[in-house]
Amino acid sequence: MLSKYNLRGEVGTDLKETHIKSYAKKIVGYIYQNKLNKSILVGKDNRLTSDYILNIISEVLLKYGVEINLIGVSTTPQLVYLTKRFKFDLGLMITASHNNYKCNGIKCFNSYGKMVDLQHMDFKIRIKPDYVKCVDLIKHREVYLCELKNRLNKNKLKCVFDCANGASVDVVRKIFPHHQIIGCDTSGIYINEGYGSEYLDKIISACKRNNKIGFAFDGDGDRVIAIDQTGEVIDGDKILYILATQMLGFGDKVIGTQISSLGLEIGLRRLGVTLIREKVGAKYVYRRMVKEGCILGGESCGHIFLNGISDGVGVAIEILNILNRTGFTFKELLRGYKQMYKFIKDVELKCVVNDAEFDQAVKDMHIVVRKSVTEDKLRIMVEGCDEKLTKIKFDQTVARYIGDV
Repeated sequence: MLSKYNLRGEVGTDLKETHIKSYAKKIVGYIYQNKLNKSILVGKDNRLTSDYILNIISEVLLKYGVEINLIGVSTTPQLVYLTKRFKFDLGLMITASHNNYKCNGIKCFNSYGKMVDLQHMDFKIRIKPDYVKCVDLIKHREVYLCELKNRLNKNKLKCVFDCANGASVDVVRKIFPHHQIIGCDTSGIYINEGYGSEYLDKIISACKRNNKIGFAFDGDGDRVIAIDQTGEVIDGDKILYILATQMLGFGDKVIGTQISSLGLEIGLRRLGVTLIREKVGAKYVYRRMVKEGCILGGESCGHIFLNGISDGVGVAIEILNILNRTGFTFKELLRGYKQMYKFIKDVELKCVVNDAEFDQAVKDMHIVVRKSVTEDKLRIMVEGCDEKLTKIKFDQTVARYIGDV
């Protein structure tokens, strides 16, 4: 399935060889049309199908004179960082992010870390085939690891890290060698299966059992959700609040999305900070941050942008630095955060009787109905200050769209 900013689907059904070749030709067209350097950086997560996609893409790109520089298994933020650091015009990441191991996909980034829109790019340029080569740049990954190590201050806390059986395993092992790691199977068979930022039961149990704080990433490492010693979930909204209250020089604006918590908006408003809401999707958040000149933004799901990159491990390091510097617990850092009651339901689009999107925010309640940008689902969310009234409104909203709860 080709969306505006990426190609993603179940390999062999939604995502076939013809789709991959077509996307590769769009990349070639984009390079020639924009007169870019015909040398790109390519990373992949550890899914079993990543090499299959890489081989197909390589065949097309090399045929049309585009040199491929390979960094092997890497996280998406690692690929983005190295693309910017070594001044490649394009970085290509083979991943399906938080989706299950059967899925895979491709994301393309420019030299500023912005996702490139290839949806309507046509391959009309007549290019004489001119085979070039693949270059092994795996050693470049160490530059990214050194950057993260330099950011981490002395850490007194014991942590649990859940790597979703994905690409962040190697990064976490090298940055946090003496901490507990779960979801660390790198075979590619179990990526995002029962572990990671989408499935928090195991890390919650580990944190409560061992009296540790935790950080859960997704398959390609660009999301993070934190867990405190009691098992409480610190989602992307709460992480944004902590960073906004503890970072210096971030400004008076933070970029969120239409489903960012009303509690975050209220908490920031008390500090004189405006929450600007954008469409759901990391690419939209990043684009709005550039437009508004903001250095902090993110999503409830754990996409948090710092230094122009949504980096789960990088954000975990910043949070650890704050916890160690202040000596506060998560609960103490979130004292000013207004906790809301939230009810959420995801419904397959085929079960929906009314798929009109809806977004309404009033003083004490926020209602959002929207189509997912990554799955064929309708997402319904209602949050408010009063639990009983919020649940009533949620049930009414669900009934309006699918007929029952």
